[in-house]
Amino acid sequence: MSISYQSKDDRVLSVALKVQELCVKKSDSIVSVSGSDVSISVGESVSEVRAAIHCKDGDASPLLVSQTDIDTSVDKVITLTLSAAMAANDSVVVKYVVAE
Repeated sequence: MSISYQSKDDRVLSVALKVQELCVKKSDSIVSVSGSDVSISVGESVSEVRAAIHCKDGDASPLLVSQTDIDTSVDKVITLTLSAAMAANDSVVVKYVVAE
């Protein structure tokens, strides 16, 4: 039985392997919240954020974070400006690429 699937196409596999994903909550030690700004300390330099989604607790419609509201200028930290403050049971999903 296979545990995971890996594409047989080298181009697809290359993209799949370089994009990292984190799903964090406010209580996670790598998360810092100030108003609607959420900083995630990823521990390595980030070249780009491909997508960020704010999943509000009890809301069936996740909110996509605009690329203009994503900042990677501080080394090893991704900062997102959400449309609403992050509540304790909310989560944020971030898909990013580590600098090579």
